[in-house]
Amino acid sequence: MVLVPKVIKVAVFRHLFKNNSIAFEETNRTQDIAEITYKNEKGEDVHPRNLYVNMIMNSLKSRGYVKDTFAWRHHYYLLTETGEKYIRKELDIEDTIRPDPCVKQIAQKPQEERRERTGFARHEKK
Repeated sequence: MVLVPKVIKVAVFRHLFKNNSIAFEETNRTQDIAEITYKNEKGEDVHPRNLYVNMIMNSLKSRGYVKDTFAWRHHYYLLTETGEKYIRKELDIEDTIRPDPCVKQIAQKPQEERRERTGFARHEKK
């Protein structure tokens, strides 16, 4: 059993809530995961070890908070609705805040230039 520092756990939960997913390669346990950062005691930005993130995600998977897909030595974890509720409770996030992939982007309709339609119809010569 591995004891995961709370700072790393919070950083992983924030990344998972923000992106609604985590993907990382199953490699050496001492390798760092560059997408996730947290501040250590000295105030420096540090990346968590693969072992810590793997243990956190296995714990969430066993409770049904994430779904795991494994392909080509990569784990892809997707957050479920119950997992979103759990992370909201752990991080004390309001219900109005949604993860970035869940927020619908409103696309602006491109402005058309009005011009005469000529089409294929014959024009009368004057």
